[in-house]
Amino acid sequence: MVKLSNKKNSLNGFTKIVINLNPKKEESPGLFLQKLISSTPLIILSVIFILPILLLLQLFIMGQTRNVNIKNNKWNEWGIKSNEIQSIKSEIVNLEKVKIDLESVVNPKNDIALILGEIYAALPKNIWFSKLSFTGERMVLKGFVVKWQDDYLSSVDKFINNLMKQEYFKSKFENVNMTESEQVKFNGIEVLKFSVKCEK
Repeated sequence: MVKLSNKKNSLNGFTKIVINLNPKKEESPGLFLQKLISSTPLIILSVIFILPILLLLQLFIMGQTRNVNIKNNKWNEWGIKSNEIQSIKSEIVNLEKVKIDLESVVNPKNDIALILGEIYAALPKNIWFSKLSFTGERMVLKGFVVKWQDDYLSSVDKFINNLMKQEYFKSKFENVNMTESEQVKFNGIEVLKFSVKCEK
């Protein structure tokens, strides 16, 4: 836009030419204020309408956060209780194993004292033991027999027959057999080393 001014420059006598290179119309500051004042009711209405929505949205978010926190706390409590329950269950299993072990000691399948008493009652005077092993329902007797009144093997047979006459022993061991025998010297005396296996 080109503006021509009719005023003459007093110094030179020339005409002043003003060229506006911005094609937009220049707005005065008063016009801006007038527009701002005219749109103020719309801004106030928008704030009045949007502010309660924002407050309700904030309250909703806070309520949801509170619910999530309550649920998380309950979940953590149940997690702790679940761990405690698992620990109690494993303790119960361990105690049941201990109970079974104690019952086997208090009420053994085999009364060892009674078995040993009956072995002693069946034992001839010329036999003694070097080892006695008891595992489950099997017992192995290892020992020596010295020749005295009877032959070695006769003494061992007599011992086995005497054992089979013992009532409790017979109820626990049905098969009693000599499994090994060997003539050896014991303190310079000739003896028979033997092994007797007793099984159910």
